[in-house]
Amino acid sequence: MSVSGEYRNGEFFFDWDEQNAEAISSAMGASSFAIGFGDKNDMIRNAFSERFDRLLQGAFRAAGAEAQLGRVTYYTPREMLEACRGISAPADSAP
Repeated sequence: MSVSGEYRNGEFFFDWDEQNAEAISSAMGASSFAIGFGDKNDMIRNAFSERFDRLLQGAFRAAGAEAQLGRVTYYTPREMLEACRGISAPADSAP
C-alpha cells in the first residue's frame, strides 16, 4: 500500500481521509511496517511487539513521565487505532 505524507521537523504527517483510511488503518494495526521517503527512497522499518510495549511503559514510569506529564495512557497499536478512529477518521472507514 502507499500513502502520501509529509516530513516536517522530525515528524511524519499523513492525512487520514477517505482516500487513505484503509491503508492507514492497516498500518496502525500492523506488527511491523516500513516508511520510504526522499528522492533516494530512504527506508525506516518499525516493528512492534508486546515485549517492547511493556519495556516502553516501564521506562516511562521509571523516568517519572507521569509525574511530569500527568496521567499517561498506554495503548497497544490496535487500541491506538481505535482511539484515533474516534477522533479523526472518516465516518465510513471500516474497522
